[in-house]
Amino acid sequence: MKSDALRMACLGAVFGAATAQAHHSAQAAFTTNVIEVEGYVTEFNFTNPHVNIFFDVTDESGETTQWQATTSAANLLRRQGWTADTIEPSQYLRISGRETRDGSPMILIADIIELDPADRSLVRNVQGESDYDEPAGIASLPLTLSDGRPNLSGAWTMGRGGVGMGGGMGMGMGGPPGNRTPLPFNDVGTAMQARFDPVSDPAVNCEPPGLVRQSGSTPHPIRVTQTDDQVILAYEEYGGRRVIDVEGRGPESDALTRLGHSVAHYDGDTLVIETTQLLGNYTGPQGNPLSDQTVTVETYRRMDDPNIGAVLAMEMVVTDPGHLTAPWTVTWQKFYTPGYEFIAVDCRVPFTYREPQ
Repeated sequence: MKSDALRMACLGAVFGAATAQAHHSAQAAFTTNVIEVEGYVTEFNFTNPHVNIFFDVTDESGETTQWQATTSAANLLRRQGWTADTIEPSQYLRISGRETRDGSPMILIADIIELDPADRSLVRNVQGESDYDEPAGIASLPLTLSDGRPNLSGAWTMGRGGVGMGGGMGMGMGGPPGNRTPLPFNDVGTAMQARFDPVSDPAVNCEPPGLVRQSGSTPHPIRVTQTDDQVILAYEEYGGRRVIDVEGRGPESDALTRLGHSVAHYDGDTLVIETTQLLGNYTGPQGNPLSDQTVTVETYRRMDDPNIGAVLAMEMVVTDPGHLTAPWTVTWQKFYTPGYEFIAVDCRVPFTYREPQ
């Protein structure tokens, strides 16, 4: 048996980076106490927004309980050589990690080994083993389309292996969005943020995120498609998709939605997207609630970097008189990644969040 210290050291290259980028709200359900659990795999859920292993654990009395082991998004593990075949049903695993606060059969992964169930001998340390190499290189892309509009089309991702470009407000393409400045809350916003419990983050319960979280506060890949009269933005982490008319009409109703009503226009080398009619929502797993008075303005610009290639830079200005005293800005930069394929979204509600039967 490994000591607690050694088990925590096993975070290493595989789960260290992934857990560091895991949702704060997901981690809030766990203690710092490390446990070990063994059992037969029934399902390996290598998808976004979280990778899960479901496995059956049999106790000394012969009673079998299904457990859930979880870690961060599949696109983060894929950068470290993981695939949907890294773990397969019927394998016998010993998983160490942090236990839940409420004692539910769930564990936040720190280390995984495969054992021979006959004698508990080591078969392998479970880690990324594929030769996956995200097509980073120095991918070029013309700055403009044939009609002079900025060329934004394609898949745009973080840096290779999560390594960022740096610069500006500290935004690296492998890190969180660039503006770390706290939201300028008014008294109402401050009170709501003080009451926020990360365990109650709606995204953990597989509710789709709002616009600011989906589009602005994400280090994950996006795909842009431009047509003559539309811009289509697709997001890998939660599978969101926005179809936005260029020079489009106003909203057909007063209904508020999580992604709101957006209209786009081109201003020289910049795509500008203005969004209204947003439901109140959180900006991320740390909370930061915005009200239903929120309006956002996104700008997208193209750049070329001699070391990276084609780069897409986004700035989102968030105005919310309901909760903020001033506009708040978030930025990111991602590089052009031809041939990049999104990993499917299959959100599973954590066992520790399930309603009692």
